[in-house]
Amino acid sequence: MNKATMEINLIFFSNLDSSNGGVETWLRLFLHEVLRGRQYFHKINIYYYTTPSKQIPLPADDNSNIIRYIPIQLSEKKGLFNNFIKLLKFHSNVAKALKKTHAVSALSLGSYPTGIFLAFFLNLYGIRRNTRHYIWLRTTLSKHIGTHTSRIFSKYIFFFEKKALKDADLVISNGWDTRDNYIREYNVPSVVVPNAINLSTYTNFEDVRQLPANKIKIAYIGRFFEAKGAHNFVSAIKIFNSHYPGLVDRVTFSFVGWGEESIEDFARTTPNCEFVGRIPNYKMHTYLATIHCGVALTKSGDDTGGGGSGVSNNLLELMAAGRLILAFDNIIFRQFPRQDFMIYVKENDDNELARYFSQIVDNFQQYYPMADNARSYAMSFSINEHVALLHQYLAEDTN
Repeated sequence: MNKATMEINLIFFSNLDSSNGGVETWLRLFLHEVLRGRQYFHKINIYYYTTPSKQIPLPADDNSNIIRYIPIQLSEKKGLFNNFIKLLKFHSNVAKALKKTHAVSALSLGSYPTGIFLAFFLNLYGIRRNTRHYIWLRTTLSKHIGTHTSRIFSKYIFFFEKKALKDADLVISNGWDTRDNYIREYNVPSVVVPNAINLSTYTNFEDVRQLPANKIKIAYIGRFFEAKGAHNFVSAIKIFNSHYPGLVDRVTFSFVGWGEESIEDFARTTPNCEFVGRIPNYKMHTYLATIHCGVALTKSGDDTGGGGSGVSNNLLELMAAGRLILAFDNIIFRQFPRQDFMIYVKENDDNELARYFSQIVDNFQQYYPMADNARSYAMSFSINEHVALLHQYLAEDTN
């Protein structure tokens, strides 16, 4: 297949707000790389939703008509029932549009809800036979649902997820751990296209050695939820402040993201903490230039509800910035072929986490080589190689 002959329909149950999370970040990077290279896709149709009161800037301007945005208007009503209706309406309208345009392929970003619902409507409207359906797993659904208090429908969700994955023409995982999880759960194989970043953003980036060593900044970046390790971060800070009083004034613990109000309140009211809030991804590199260390505390679900799976965009950005990374010792952060660029801490061991805080604050210079390793290994996760690999797998399926 000629590189420039592929058309693809991308399906997102998202308003494409760049501060929402990983999938929106991925789309922005993906589109900019496609427009820069102009060699893999000649047409990208993006289906997403909008609501009347919130207009979101689209992630890429395109004067060459490669990218076409197709919004699906949804209501702003809240609640479990209304959310379900939105899911049905969105994916039904997408499937109808695909039928009308005689689309030959559709890529669902995420197994739930997009992969499940789109698979249902493609079959319901009789177009599945003529439309290649690809599902890109951005996390492990069972681990995500395991963090929810209410799991009343989980049995049915897993049934339909398995059905959708078995029906798909190609399943893609964004991490080796996600691939292994779905082989274990459903015996569904997938190809791995790990997450990626634009490495050019970090060319000539400020070296961590240039930051003041007498005031260390340790950052939590992500959603403030238990499964993401936010409570562990707070608990470890409390232990650190109690057990290492001589170091308290030499560190700032930074909270970047959104989530539980109790964690935001802790960050705002604790003297050696700061609450930053959401940062659009295109500005993240500016913030990373100010920190010494980032924590990666997503839980694997071995002992508690897991926080997901896959190669985290936040983690890759910390690596590319050449920052020290303090990570839970679990399958999520052990999936990499190289493991010399992170400090591993036993999952849920807040005392050990606090102890490493003290070592980092007291003698950060000893960790310079590990930060260098992170930066060098990040070179393996470039967005141009990522797009090329995705195109390769899609082309192999259609040939």
